[in-house]
Amino acid sequence: MHILIAVEQFSCWPVAIATEKAVAQTITDFLYKNLFTNYGASYDIRKLADQYPDDWEILLPAASYSYRTKAHEMLKVTPFELMYGQAPGDNGKDILSAFSTLILP
Repeated sequence: MHILIAVEQFSCWPVAIATEKAVAQTITDFLYKNLFTNYGASYDIRKLADQYPDDWEILLPAASYSYRTKAHEMLKVTPFELMYGQAPGDNGKDILSAFSTLILP
């Protein structure tokens, strides 16, 4: 038996399920039923999938980094700074655009 858990970063609100199989379909179902249908998919992820419908999964790590390194209106700092206690070392470059030209077929 496995536990699949997602924790909202700011409030630390947990969402968890018990599952017998730790496979992609279980994770997809969990995300759909417990997160996306309740809170919506991230705008950045939807935009990425629309812009690169055949290759979005390749750019997902770069999109995540881009999100982590942009200041949030409410917090006034980046998630990166909250996690690591310092600003990222890339001086705010648009890493998603840079990587998309390098790694997409």
